[in-house]
Amino acid sequence: PYKRQLGEFLELIVKPMKEFNGFPPCPFAAKELNLDKLMIDVIDPEETDIIKMVEKLDKSNYDSALFIQKTENEISKDETSSYQKFLNKILKEFGYEKYRCICLNPNDPFESDGYNIRSKSPYFLVNIVKRDFLFDANRKMKNTKYYDKMNEQYLNYLNVKRRKKWKKLW
Repeated sequence: PYKRQLGEFLELIVKPMKEFNGFPPCPFAAKELNLDKLMIDVIDPEETDIIKMVEKLDKSNYDSALFIQKTENEISKDETSSYQKFLNKILKEFGYEKYRCICLNPNDPFESDGYNIRSKSPYFLVNIVKRDFLFDANRKMKNTKYYDKMNEQYLNYLNVKRRKKWKKLW
């Protein structure tokens, strides 16, 4: 059941949307999916842990990973940020500083033009991406209108500064 529901969400995040100024909610996912460079798996604490999954990613031909985080209790919107920080700390402690974790919680209140793409996710997701890729992606997107319709809370969570609109001086 995981794959079908997640597949529907992945189809949604690669479609251009007006709420993201004509960009897909996740502008780089389509390429990774088409090239089979996105590892998709489940983190079940009874069977594995984040480090074993990152080891698997690191030894593979995948560029990044999207893990469904299986939990006994729902992770609240107030816990997303601290859980993400915890996972990033664990990655660093185990020598995986080249990766960065981004958590996607369907309970997060983040909106772009009133639309909450995260609420469409059927699961709490852990995205593991190489830091260099994130840096390049941010650099490419910051001079576009991709972030313009996001609320301040979303921008702060993504650690993105709002683009300054320059006025012509006469």
